[in-house]
Amino acid sequence: RRIVLMSDVGGNTEVGGLNLVFDDAAANSLPDDEPLVSGTYKPTNFETDDVFPAPAPTGAPTATTLDALNGSPANGVWKLYVVDDNGENFGSVAEGFSLDLTTSTSACAFTITPTGQGFPITGGTGSFTVNMPSGCPWTASTNSNFVNITSGASGEGIGTINFTVQPNMIGGRTGSIVVTNGVFSQTFLIQQPSGCPFALGNSVQNVSASGGTGTISVTAGAACVYQAASNVPWIQITSASQTGNGTVTFTVLPNPTTVLRSGTITIGARTFTVNQAAGSNARRFDFDGDGKADVSIFRPSNGTWYILNSQNNALSAAQFGISTDKLVPADYDGDGRTDFAVFRNGTWYLLRSNLGFTAVEFGAASDVPVAGDYDGDGKADIAVWRPADGNWYVIRSSNNNLQATIFGAVTDKPVPADYDGDGKTDIAVYRGGANATWFALQSGNNSVVNRPFGTSGDIAVPADFDGDGRDNFAVFRPSNGTWYFVSNDQTGNFGARQFGAAGDIPAAADYNGDGRADIAVFRSGIWYILLLGSEIVRSEQFGLASDAPVPAAYNRQ
Repeated sequence: RRIVLMSDVGGNTEVGGLNLVFDDAAANSLPDDEPLVSGTYKPTNFETDDVFPAPAPTGAPTATTLDALNGSPANGVWKLYVVDDNGENFGSVAEGFSLDLTTSTSACAFTITPTGQGFPITGGTGSFTVNMPSGCPWTASTNSNFVNITSGASGEGIGTINFTVQPNMIGGRTGSIVVTNGVFSQTFLIQQPSGCPFALGNSVQNVSASGGTGTISVTAGAACVYQAASNVPWIQITSASQTGNGTVTFTVLPNPTTVLRSGTITIGARTFTVNQAAGSNARRFDFDGDGKADVSIFRPSNGTWYILNSQNNALSAAQFGISTDKLVPADYDGDGRTDFAVFRNGTWYLLRSNLGFTAVEFGAASDVPVAGDYDGDGKADIAVWRPADGNWYVIRSSNNNLQATIFGAVTDKPVPADYDGDGKTDIAVYRGGANATWFALQSGNNSVVNRPFGTSGDIAVPADFDGDGRDNFAVFRPSNGTWYFVSNDQTGNFGARQFGAAGDIPAAADYNGDGRADIAVFRSGIWYILLLGSEIVRSEQFGLASDAPVPAAYNRQ
């Protein structure tokens, strides 16, 4: 820094032996035309465009006030130059000169505002303010290769530093900009989360209750290694670890519950959400819509349904039907609650929880009612099986069209259920006898599955006992009180549980809402329920010996 002490002062009068003191706080400046005399003066320059030839330093002077030296290191070489603007004369001070330097540890202390900023993985621009005292110069620099100072890399007093942050294609990182005046320094922190991977093609996918597959396109840096991970068991990752740009593949299992569910997939620092619709087959015998089957009975003597609501343990009752009716409870209006319904001599009588009463003539008196969601629209369809010719007749609730399918023999028992987990009820029959066999027409691929399983005297009780979203072939054997069920995948895993006795009525349903059918029997007005998974046994006194347990409505023997 170069300070002008005096220029073009004192007129034309020669002087010598003066003792001049310069102080910004002095009362007077040096005179322009009068002779100079010893004293204390402010630095003075009457001509702002004066030049100072060599040997004076080149370039314009910094200022004509001493406070421009504030913040300069005290140690070092201080020089005084005496020159003439004609470029030929120069001199020195015969008796020399002295400096009175006052040092301070806080004269140029400063702050920055704010002290840091976070940026998204896409980067961006930022700025902060340097709160420096007047006359104190400063510089700014960064060693972070993803940060660029675009303006304000140096200044004096108060100033602003502008910068940019590059997109992040790697892991989380922290950068900085350091501002210093040679004595004090302040650091501005820049934080940016992981950009490995940088972006996903989309962030959410909606899946039907029947499940399915999905893909996620991934944009990532060449050095970014990532492995997708599911945070819920019903989403399964099918792709391996990847580097750079790639595609993640996954499978979503059918939703066996009565409520919409959401899960996430973590891919490096990114999160992908999967939303799955509620499973329609899970709404069996759930009259209060809480996702749990309710202990419930139908009393033929007075045509009344009695429900022990699992939601609040309160009793509800509805008089609907007569003693000879066939019970066909299901969710006919798609509101998530089982509706009261009976089949009587070819007529369906429905008391729907949302849409009210209706009666539909469909079928013959000798037909077997086989209500189910055959079209996967979340509503039970009115349907019958005609043993005389093996025909299934279904009124599809999605479009009110009639569907007719020949499947089964006259002695078969209809056992419709969702065996392939696609969210649609499959046409199926149980052919009893010493070598009983199940035949199912899977709606997912229209293929027929046959499985030898069961023996004479068994009661067919298909339900999803393992919670995989697919109903299992299952029987209850009254002779030994044992439940037998087999998985419907390629492994054909077999299971057996002794729970019940001869004379019990099997009443399997999902009583705790965990997505698995629980083993249950009705015995002379007492319910015994084995909650699978927790292995808790629950008993309820509810009903009379002559009552019909509603969850047994679709048992076949």
